[in-house]
Amino acid sequence: ELWFKQMWLSNEDFLNYFQKALEVDVPANTLTSTNPACDYDNDEAFTHRNVRNGFVLVNAMSKNSGAKWNLEETERLLGVVSTDDSLK
Repeated sequence: ELWFKQMWLSNEDFLNYFQKALEVDVPANTLTSTNPACDYDNDEAFTHRNVRNGFVLVNAMSKNSGAKWNLEETERLLGVVSTDDSLK
């Protein structure tokens, strides 16, 4: 049960993520690399590994205490930070 609470997504956080996902500008012609050594954050010739042809795949959940998943990439790509916590 704790595992599920740590990956819970509140309605408010869901709506914030969803709204930002609709607004984010993802280039349609992005260059990507299959090289695992590629530094996506520092190489302007490449984009994040989850960006493909105008779409981006991100993980979204509330900021739950003890969560084992990192949301930094989602926060950076969408410009939104979740606020709710299932354990508080």
